Amino acid sequence: MTTYGLVLPHFGPDTCRSLLLDAARQAEAAGYDRLWARDHLVYTPHLWEPRSDRFLEQYVALSAAAAVTERIELGAGATIPFRAPRHVLALAESLSQLAERRVHIGLGLGDYASEMELSGVSATQIAHRRRETFEVLDSAPSRTRADRPVEIWWAGGGRLAAAAAVGRRVNWLAGRQPFSTFAPLMADLGRLAQESGWRPKVAVWMLADYDAARESAGGRLPRRDLIAAFSRGGGRAGDTGSATDDDIRGSALVGDLPEIRADVAAMRSLGADHIVFDFRFSGADSWADDIRGFRERVLDDPPRSAADGPGRTRR
Repeated sequence: MTTYGLVLPHFGPDTCRSLLLDAARQAEAAGYDRLWARDHLVYTPHLWEPRSDRFLEQYVALSAAAAVTERIELGAGATIPFRAPRHVLALAESLSQLAERRVHIGLGLGDYASEMELSGVSATQIAHRRRETFEVLDSAPSRTRADRPVEIWWAGGGRLAAAAAVGRRVNWLAGRQPFSTFAPLMADLGRLAQESGWRPKVAVWMLADYDAARESAGGRLPRRDLIAAFSRGGGRAGDTGSATDDDIRGSALVGDLPEIRADVAAMRSLGADHIVFDFRFSGADSWADDIRGFRERVLDDPPRSAADGPGRTRR
C-alpha cells in the first residue's frame, strides 16, 4: 500500500514558527503518513524556487514538528554529509527519542559544491563520508528496536543509487522523477531485486502546486524555468527549446483534477511505495487548505484505474 508524505514548509519567504507548527498539526490531522525536511548548510534557491534565503535547519524543523504531533512519522530527506557520522547518529537517535515514533534518515550527496567547501568536506571525500555515515547508522541499536526504529534511505536519482539501496538492503529515496526516467529505473530495480532476492521500498517527491479552490495544479509554478531545469536534469533555467509540460510529468503535478489523480495513480503503478508531495508554492494563507483538499479530493477519492495511465498529453 502506498503511503503519502509532505515536505514541511521550513524554507521560503513565508517560513516562520507559526506556519511550521500549524503545518505539522494540519498534516497529521489530514491523515498524511510522514513529514520530510530538506538539508542545506547555506540555502540558495534554485532559479525556479521562490526568492528567499529563509531556511530552518532540517533537524531543528523536524524536532519542532515532533513536539506538536503524536503519530505522523518524520523524515530527513536527505541528510547531506556536512556533519560527522557520529553527529548524524546523535541527531537521528535524539529525534527518535523525542518523537517517540519511527524516523527516516535519507543519505544523499547534495548539489552545491560551495556548501561542501564551507563544511570542510572536499568533493573527493563526499561519497566516503556518506558510506561511513551509513555504516554508523546501520550498526546502531536503534535500527533493531521495535518501539522507535530509525529507517535508512539511500538517496539519489539514478541506477547507481538504486543498486546501492539493493546492495545495502535499505530503502531508496529516488527524489523528483519524471515518468520518462522513472519507468526505466523501476525496470532496472526490478531486475536488481530479482537477482538479489530483495526489493527496497521506493520513495519519490512530486511538486504539488495544488490549488484547492480551483481543484487544479500548476497555476503558481514557474513553468518555463521548471521545464528548462528538469529537462536538463539540473536546477538552472534557460531556453526550453522544444520541452513541454510532458518533460516534467511525474516530477510535478500540472492540470485539472482528473489529470492529477491519473498521474498520482501512474506513479503508484510504476512502483512508488511512498510519495512525498511538495507544496512549496502554496503560501502561508493557503497551505493548510491546499494539503487538506489534496488529501480529500486526490488521495482519498477513488482514483482512476492505473490501467488508464498518466493524464492526457498536455500542450
